This record gives sequence, structure tokens and C-alpha cells, in this order.
Amino acid sequence: MRVPLARFPGTNKREFFGVENLIFIFMYTPRHAGALLKARMFEIALGKRAQLGHTSRPFEQAARMSEFITFLAKNPLLTTALVGTAIAWIIWELKRLRRGFVALNPNQLVEWINRKDARVFDLNDNNDFLKMHIGGAVNIPIADFSASHKSLHSAQDKPVVVYDRSGVKADGAALKLVAAGFKQVGLLSGGLDAWLRESLPTAKGK
Repeated sequence: MRVPLARFPGTNKREFFGVENLIFIFMYTPRHAGALLKARMFEIALGKRAQLGHTSRPFEQAARMSEFITFLAKNPLLTTALVGTAIAWIIWELKRLRRGFVALNPNQLVEWINRKDARVFDLNDNNDFLKMHIGGAVNIPIADFSASHKSLHSAQDKPVVVYDRSGVKADGAALKLVAAGFKQVGLLSGGLDAWLRESLPTAKGK
């Protein structure tokens, strides 16, 4: 004996519970029985949608997420590395936001120069500056740098960008400028090396 349960939209057939299923369900309290009935109806509806080719995107995404979680559980070392990388990235981003200056890539620096008339300062040693620097940059060796340097007086109300050879030491200079009240301070990420990788023009001499 089979008992009809419900008709579902998009089908011409009724779905049925077997008697053995009904007996199992009603062994529970009415509250549990209702929850189980709803769950079973939901399963049948999903089965019909799959047969008709109407797959549900949210359930596909949930299945993929489940597979991903299973994969991470089976690879603890990889999981640890991913979590550590994510935490390090979040910390770096929070620190960057607190610093008050903008990290620029070479193309963004070009835009600052062309559109904002940004003043650019090279923090490399004078000998390195004479050999190669970004055109229009003013040299203030990192050892002599201070926010009150005479070369910075005329740039107080302008966007200011600093860079060194590799981008490692220039952030200290950028922080000093922010602390001194400069409103728009930029740092060339990767320094002059990043500029050269983009094959952008350089100048020699003073």
C-alpha cells in the first residue's frame, strides 16, 4: 500500500511515501513528524527539479563549498598556509589603511604626475640618483630626509610621492610626511625597480 503525499508544480505525477516511511515518521512526536515531512517534500521537489534540468545555483554553490571544506580538512598543511596568508594579508591591509599614504604602482604614479601635478622625491644616494631616476624627481637621500627639508617647502599643498630603489625604505619617509600634515602622500610600490620593469622612461644627471 502507498499513500499519496503531494503534487508538485511542473509535474503531472503525484509523489508517494511508502507505508513503512509513514510508520517511521509517526514514531516521532508530532513536532518531529512535521519537520520530517517537510524535509521529505523538499527532497522530492529537488529531485524533480534535477530530473527536469532545473538545477539550483545556490545548492550547486553549497555543494562546491562542501567539497572545498572537505579538501581543506584532508590537507591540514595547505589549510594552515592558506589561513596564515589570509591573516597576513588582512594585517598588512589594516596597517596600510592606518598609515595615511597611498601605495602606487608605476602607472598610477604616472597619473598622479600628469593629472595632479604630483611632486616626486627620490630617496636614493646621490650617486645612484645621478645614474638613473624618474624624470622630474628631486633627490633627497634617505639619510638626510625630513619633512622640513627645504626641497619640500614648495610641495606642502601638492600631492607628494617618494620612492627608493626597491620600495623597502621609503615608507618611513612617507609616514614622516603624513605626520607633518601633508594631505596627499604617495609611495611608489616596488620603488625604481618596479618603474623599470614597466619600461617607463628614466633620466640621468641632476
